[in-house]
Amino acid sequence: MNNHTLLKIKNLRTHFFTRRGVVRAVDGVSFSVGVGEVLGIVGESGSGKSITCLSILRLLPQPAGRIIEGEIFLNGEDLLKKSEIEMRRFRGRQIAMIPQDPMSSLNPVFTIGDQMAAPLKYHLGLSGNQVAEKVKSLLTKVNIPSPVQRSKQYPHQMSGGMRQRILGGIGISCDPKLLIADEPTTALDVISQDQFIRLLKDIQVERRLSMIWVTHDMSIVAKACDRVVVMYAGKIVEMAAVETLFQQPAHPYTIGLMRSIPELNDSEQELFSIPGQPPDLLHQSSGCRFAPRCPEVNDICLEKYPPEVAISERHTVHCWQKVNHGR
Repeated sequence: MNNHTLLKIKNLRTHFFTRRGVVRAVDGVSFSVGVGEVLGIVGESGSGKSITCLSILRLLPQPAGRIIEGEIFLNGEDLLKKSEIEMRRFRGRQIAMIPQDPMSSLNPVFTIGDQMAAPLKYHLGLSGNQVAEKVKSLLTKVNIPSPVQRSKQYPHQMSGGMRQRILGGIGISCDPKLLIADEPTTALDVISQDQFIRLLKDIQVERRLSMIWVTHDMSIVAKACDRVVVMYAGKIVEMAAVETLFQQPAHPYTIGLMRSIPELNDSEQELFSIPGQPPDLLHQSSGCRFAPRCPEVNDICLEKYPPEVAISERHTVHCWQKVNHGR
């Protein structure tokens, strides 16, 4: 992997202004993605994973969602200073996204070919036979059989795995620098899931794509990612290389996620779950947000959010246990 940084996010805060109050969905998030690197973002539902990615794309639900602070740089360009017209040129061309649900992302009244052709015409200026050949090539690349015939069909005529692969084909169609995969395997069975992960990994390696893989599944992180960010209640609690995180998880929340992975060779193992519920993002304390569920909680955990502690050169954690007891 090249040491060059493609994406840099600093102190990103994305809030939702609702009738009930302000929801701090993303609250001071900072990380980077290198050229050719695959970064995993993991955490429970509501941890801020998807909102972080939608903030990068500037596709927040309006008018409630707003980026109130922070910086987002892609190849040195400040995305938060770009107009909506400029962002339309960036989306799909520089940054692409594979969404979670293909049935709600693909338009049921247009053929697969028409939907794959749209970004090719808009971003690359292709037309006629050029578009048809490119669509055929993309469908072949994502392992869709009989690509010419399939391009004339509609989303409901495809299996779930095929629809997800088609979204992958649309995502890579304009050779973006950064591809965001937002829990793209959620609706797939285990076999289709494994095939899709391998397909994306092969494409990523071949094209030296930078990727952000959003998931709540630690096994996907192990298969697909180089480095991982663990989020909880809008904040990053731990960040490390994948091997380091699996061998030496430091935050109690990360340890809980690891313990939740079932052992395939132990049929009598009792499944572990983290006690309690994620916090209400409308009413957050000034302390560590995991404190009410943490087995190692102390008084200071309830009073003040822990600073970042470097466990090693590329392994950081926000936990008072590490601050108070060292590494």
